[in-house]
Amino acid sequence: MKEITYKVEVGFAGYIDTLEEIEIDAPVGSDETDLEEIILNDNDLIMSLLEIDEDDIVELGDDGYEITVNFAGYIGVDEVYTIYAESIDDAIEEAYEAAKSDLTIESFEPLDYEDDEEGEEDYDYDQHSEEWYIARDHGEDTDPFM
Repeated sequence: MKEITYKVEVGFAGYIDTLEEIEIDAPVGSDETDLEEIILNDNDLIMSLLEIDEDDIVELGDDGYEITVNFAGYIGVDEVYTIYAESIDDAIEEAYEAAKSDLTIESFEPLDYEDDEEGEEDYDYDQHSEEWYIARDHGEDTDPFM
């Protein structure tokens, strides 16, 4: 399936006016759920959106940590997560996982993309029935298959 680039505005934990605009590649016709899954599975992207400073980690004792996660470098756009883990590395990993669930897609739109080299448009074959595409490819009327 053809992929295109989407412009996505990502927010964090309900903070107002702190959207980060990113571009991601996804299949044509992707919806918010598809884009969210792509974002959450891209560790490099997550690391660029979420930051943990070692100075913002507080050991509570009994394997507990308070870890502050910042969103995209915005001042004051931080969430504190209380994590219980066997090591500080495990706690940091769990804090990132917790913070990922606070990411939200506020808006998205596909960016313009070029037609393929032969001058024909790329179609999302999930958009119409197989019969519609067969009729179209044979020059027949596609209206009965809508």
